Amino acid sequence: MYEIENPLKDVLRYYCHVETYDPVILREVMDKENGPFDKDICNGQLEHAIEFKKITPNLYEQLTDEDFDSQEEVQDRLIEIWQDINGQHFYDKKVKSD
Repeated sequence: MYEIENPLKDVLRYYCHVETYDPVILREVMDKENGPFDKDICNGQLEHAIEFKKITPNLYEQLTDEDFDSQEEVQDRLIEIWQDINGQHFYDKKVKSD
């Protein structure tokens, strides 16, 4: 079973909880110089999790209390989080780096 490592694990647990998620706060925290999370590492972990479908609905729910019925729903949510952190569309990023 895949285990989410930090910093992504803490970002999901503390900033992506279903009852408190605020994309503005998430982006401010991630953009903060000398902040609590390394944005590059977190992005790399998130991109890997998206690309290889590593985070299951059950695993995501354990951290965020958000209940999804399918892997596709989790994928969409993770892409949304990546976009909120980075202020651009996930697929635009992938096209630019290819």
